[in-house]
Amino acid sequence: MKTDAADARLLGELFYKEELEPDRKRGAQLLNLRHLTRFHESISDMYVQTKLQFQAVVDQVFPEYIGVFGDTYSKVSLPILTRFPTSEKVL
Repeated sequence: MKTDAADARLLGELFYKEELEPDRKRGAQLLNLRHLTRFHESISDMYVQTKLQFQAVVDQVFPEYIGVFGDTYSKVSLPILTRFPTSEKVL
């Protein structure tokens, strides 16, 4: 859809009404905050994906393990899983 006429009309109305606002430049702190926020979101997404992949592997290799601990990723659970990676190793 072509919007040249609509854009020209809008620009004309803004100029006619003189409702122009100055262009605000963003400060370095705001840009840094935006960058850090996006980086945090990216890291959080990777963390969630890694946990889901870990869960999928544990489900395949040691399905009985899920549900034994309230938190599969706890400081107690992970060392036990490291020492006994399969149900055969537990036995």
